[in-house]
Amino acid sequence: MLSSTATAPDPPVSIANDSLKKSMLRFWSNCSITISLISRERSPSVTTLLAVVWHHLAVQPRSFDLSDRGATLAALTETAPLYRLLRVGDANPVPVLVAVESGGAAVEVETWSVPSAALPAILAGSSPSVSLGRVSLAAGSTEIGFVADASVLSGASATSDITEYGGWRNYLAAQAAPALTH
Repeated sequence: MLSSTATAPDPPVSIANDSLKKSMLRFWSNCSITISLISRERSPSVTTLLAVVWHHLAVQPRSFDLSDRGATLAALTETAPLYRLLRVGDANPVPVLVAVESGGAAVEVETWSVPSAALPAILAGSSPSVSLGRVSLAAGSTEIGFVADASVLSGASATSDITEYGGWRNYLAAQAAPALTH
């Protein structure tokens, strides 16, 4: 049976309050340090090296997607000889990297230093034929880069192997060469 009389809690002890205040100050100061570290992780000063192989190459139609978001060109390099370069689509072709177990070749790529917070927007503005994945570079490092989306590998799009050109720029130059000779 419940009693109809209630007793008020004992008044807090002064020492406990001071101790509690000190504990709370330590707790909140640790939280602000953690919040500060989390904020730094998302700040534009944190960058990711991004390997690109197609329209995002310097002076190509989508390079502004990188430069407008604060990215800077880091290097012109090649992949490790583990990839095939496919041309996807007919009207607006897109080159994509496909990792292979055998028969791969080195493909020209650029690496860009990209603010990490910009990666989602860059990917959202890219062709559905690409996704982000790991790209092994000739120098031995592995970086985030644009690779073929699974839909490309399923045969949903028209593809042709252009690995023999060694990169997108060489492929474009070869396509333009016959037009220049006529």
